Amino acid sequence: MNKINIKLIYILLIFTSCASTQNLTKNQAIEIAESYVIEQGYSDKIIDLKKTKIDSDILDQYQTPEKIAELRHNLLNSKAVYSKKTENGWIIGFEYKNEKFNEIQDGIRFGKGVLILENGKEIKMFHENIRFE
Repeated sequence: MNKINIKLIYILLIFTSCASTQNLTKNQAIEIAESYVIEQGYSDKIIDLKKTKIDSDILDQYQTPEKIAELRHNLLNSKAVYSKKTENGWIIGFEYKNEKFNEIQDGIRFGKGVLILENGKEIKMFHENIRFE
């Protein structure tokens, strides 16, 4: 009986670990990225720094959380305009609110990108603009 219980527990553990790293659909990745843009203060929504842990990137390294929130506020539209499947996840693109930052070179648009790894738990904003192609 104990051997059966151990085998069942082992199978259950394998199943749950596989389920937690399942591939995200395009819509799931977009939803995660849009929420991330809002939660991290890039949209027009004011964030509460007492409730939000700011994910800082290399450009934020010498700034206070208050200054980071100020610099990010209203920077991006909160609706994604681009998505691309990669080997290990998704890249989701957002346009800047200020039109002068929305670059177009040789007919290719540029904007900010969010990288979401397959498990949906690792999310990172690119510090450089990405190409929407």
